[in-house]
Amino acid sequence: MEKKNKTPITRVLSKRDLDEADDKKVVLEWYHTAKNMTHTHTLKKFIDHLINDYNHDYGTICHAINAAALASANCLNRSDVGGIDVRQAGTVMWEFIRGWMRYEQPMRLINYQEFLHPQFGHSHEKTITPATWEWIQLKAKELLDGSGRLPIGGTQDMSWAVRNHLKNIVHAQIVPFGYEVRDG
Repeated sequence: MEKKNKTPITRVLSKRDLDEADDKKVVLEWYHTAKNMTHTHTLKKFIDHLINDYNHDYGTICHAINAAALASANCLNRSDVGGIDVRQAGTVMWEFIRGWMRYEQPMRLINYQEFLHPQFGHSHEKTITPATWEWIQLKAKELLDGSGRLPIGGTQDMSWAVRNHLKNIVHAQIVPFGYEVRDG
């Protein structure tokens, strides 16, 4: 399916056809509703609404899934068992990324707004932790010896540039892209 497909994924005649470009107001209303979600009975109605009242296009289904996830998170957080702080919210975000995208590798999120404040300079140095460097070396070794798998293609299709890059990581101990290995 093309990314710019204007045809809904599954079309049902009794549902409203949505187009991401033309229905931005509808999508913004979903996010407003999601942000203010407080009760499970309204959460269920909201999710049912997202599923049953629209024929989604390629983009609106992404917004609908995101709005449903945000509504669920807000509902749970506003319940008697909720009330998480900003650090816990960060944990929720990372666990969602890992679970939804099935990412197992170390990751970093760059908040470019921090570039406006000098006190965040240490957060944006080109550094990786020793544990991340060990992970990179292990994955590079696995790819070179054939036990690992590239996300696209495979080791049999590995270009000479990728193979040399991996050899530099494993054998020459060269940290890629000008990064330094440092704690913290």
